[in-house]
Amino acid sequence: MEKLTAACIQLNAGNDVERNLELAAESVRRAAARGARLIALPEYCVLLDGSGRVMRQHSPAESEHRALPAFAALAPETRAWLLIGSLTL
Repeated sequence: MEKLTAACIQLNAGNDVERNLELAAESVRRAAARGARLIALPEYCVLLDGSGRVMRQHSPAESEHRALPAFAALAPETRAWLLIGSLTL
């Protein structure tokens, strides 16, 4: 039987989407470098704000969400399966 190494990423996302994407990508790369092939990210890993208004204002349609192509490219780069907890859509 083949061994599967999994990783759970802990992030403290805020309201800066680009910074959150950078931190998530760095964390995924570190986990993959340590052998993880299934990497789980937390809920709202790209945007989290205490204001529902801010969350709604920064919630693009799925086809326009910049996190999806970023994570789609990151998966083959790291040769890992990514589980994105949730995104604001």
